[in-house]
Amino acid sequence: MWIDETPLWKEIWQTVAIPAFKALPEEVRDLYLRICKGTLEVGIRPDGVLLLPKGSTFYSELQKYETEDLAYYSWLTFFHGWWSDKEYSFEPEPEHRVHPGFENLSNYADQILRKRLNLSVHAEPHGFSYGVKHGLLELRLTTPHFWGTFHIGLATAETLKKAREQVEDKEETDLTILEQHEANFKALSGDLKQALWPKSGPIAEASEIFDPIS
Repeated sequence: MWIDETPLWKEIWQTVAIPAFKALPEEVRDLYLRICKGTLEVGIRPDGVLLLPKGSTFYSELQKYETEDLAYYSWLTFFHGWWSDKEYSFEPEPEHRVHPGFENLSNYADQILRKRLNLSVHAEPHGFSYGVKHGLLELRLTTPHFWGTFHIGLATAETLKKAREQVEDKEETDLTILEQHEANFKALSGDLKQALWPKSGPIAEASEIFDPIS
């Protein structure tokens, strides 16, 4: 049976995302606005990586933040827009206004996070690998007959280290092993998320209402 998820997204936006967005440091909200306005006509590579406007300092401005903070800003600015009422505008009010290009700070932040964690945009040809999307660490599995991803925690070095203690990311060519990975992927991913997902704060609060990002 199809379930309309819109009311749950609206609840998350109003009760979690808006208060969290308002609580961001003023300099982060200012950077978010400048990135939104400055990237409207910027191209995107085939792999989804957003190019920088000529002469832009956006990348270097984001690099000054600690990894955990940067991952959180990536998550919040993206999902604050994704869960919103979609009434995009550059009007200054209300202060939680979602702007066109709301996803672009997240795109740049993810590029930095991948570099810090030494992770690729692309999954391994076959086997487990890890990636970063919207500030979240994702476990990926690719086989000849299957491709799946599952968000398991905030994209930090500590989360990645703990994940690798349970699931090693490497190329696998044994089809029997790959079939076993396929069968166990959902349970394994769920166990990792249970162990690594934030236990407090807006990310945890959003997941308690509805978890559309697994």
